[in-house]
Amino acid sequence: MHPSNAYDAAVVAVATACRTGDSLTVSTWLAASVVAVVDGEGERTGRGSVSTLLVQHATTDHQSSVSVEWVNGQSGLAYRRGGRVVGIAAISVEHGLIERVWLVLSPDKLHHWTLGPFDLDQQED
Repeated sequence: MHPSNAYDAAVVAVATACRTGDSLTVSTWLAASVVAVVDGEGERTGRGSVSTLLVQHATTDHQSSVSVEWVNGQSGLAYRRGGRVVGIAAISVEHGLIERVWLVLSPDKLHHWTLGPFDLDQQED
């Protein structure tokens, strides 16, 4: 199944806001009951906590970045630092809002990710 335009719009909007550190805009794309599951850290709940989590990994330092990439058969987020993948977020969207995020940060689980982003947010229709 191909993700809907609403799904892709939510993921692209969050990635764009993360790049500029705009957690307020990120939170507008999150459901009130949003849950993020972070490997090794457990769950975070609520718009404030999850938006901060998503933004902080994109703005850690001047070498940090986030891109929209294919994750588990649909668009998700890839976080890089110095060109190396340091996090992958799989996302679930319902009714145009992000309901769940699964964030993988373990280097052992990320070794297979390549350096070239899929750049879904840069594709033309």
